[in-house]
Amino acid sequence: MEKVSKLIPIAMRIVALLEKMYNEKATYAVEYKPDWLTCVPTNKMLGNYSTRLKECYSELTDNKLDLIEGIATKLKPGQQSFDIWIDNPYNFAVEFDEKQHFNQFRLKTLNYYSGIKIGYDIQYYKELNDKISNPSTGGFTKLRSPDTLFPEFLIGDKQDNRTRQRAFRDMLKDLMPLDMGYNKTIRIPYHITSKRIKNFTELDLENVSKYLLKNEILKDLKLTSSQL
Repeated sequence: MEKVSKLIPIAMRIVALLEKMYNEKATYAVEYKPDWLTCVPTNKMLGNYSTRLKECYSELTDNKLDLIEGIATKLKPGQQSFDIWIDNPYNFAVEFDEKQHFNQFRLKTLNYYSGIKIGYDIQYYKELNDKISNPSTGGFTKLRSPDTLFPEFLIGDKQDNRTRQRAFRDMLKDLMPLDMGYNKTIRIPYHITSKRIKNFTELDLENVSKYLLKNEILKDLKLTSSQL
């Protein structure tokens, strides 16, 4: 039996809001994995965001490693996926951020967002990232397989390299759509749904609507035509 994504209700709620606001039909895909959404910055990105990406990466790795030019061609880039992708004519990603996305490393990345178009309140997100994620042997903090960009930085079994990796990849998910000419990535923190991450109630979905409308997150989207 095909697995049904827990985020479909949120995707459908966003589609309904868009169609009401823009009077244009909206379609979506969940766990969408475009070939351009890679795990490392492209050469083009390093050209457009060179200083901030390099400085951010250096800070995430405790100034032990540098992000070199041409990294995308030196490493097997690998792919990421978006939680939700809203197809043309809207063309933007939606990320539903759960607990593991809020920590001191994500806060470090957010400090490099000056001048970048984002689909969420940056100050609110900074406030939500005031929690400290401690090293552990758990899957949310320690990588199970090696990553050249984020090796083990600490002594012992307890690590936090996956937490650092996730923060950097979240930054890429915000930047890469812009680099491709798409609309800004929208982020919905799980706090909006009373920290529920599945089996959303009607109240949860209504809170998502209020969050998006109050902050004008869906306003002024550039409607284009592209292929999913």
